[in-house]
Amino acid sequence: LRRLTHHLRVNMRARDAGNDWHERLLEIGNGDCNDADECVQMPEEKMCSSDIVTEIFVVTLDSDRTSKLCECAILRPKNDHVQRLKDTAFDRLRVEKKLGQKNLQKCR
Repeated sequence: LRRLTHHLRVNMRARDAGNDWHERLLEIGNGDCNDADECVQMPEEKMCSSDIVTEIFVVTLDSDRTSKLCECAILRPKNDHVQRLKDTAFDRLRVEKKLGQKNLQKCR
């Protein structure tokens, strides 16, 4: 049994965000920015104006270049949001036909 570990090296959306983005991320993660409805107000310029999966991972994910995927992440506060984004990303991943649906479910 081998274990593969990847470390996020580049936050694509935050690389030009200045020096305080990490503090804001911690505030959001700690729930310090939530309003009464459990929502976080974000500046318009920090919002994704298109499909976030496309913006982060591109239109088609190439299974031959999966080593680059470990450098990308979409941070979401709710598990059901994460599952929907993950399903969208997996749908774009090019996989060989020999990888059956049963095995693909194990990957998810």
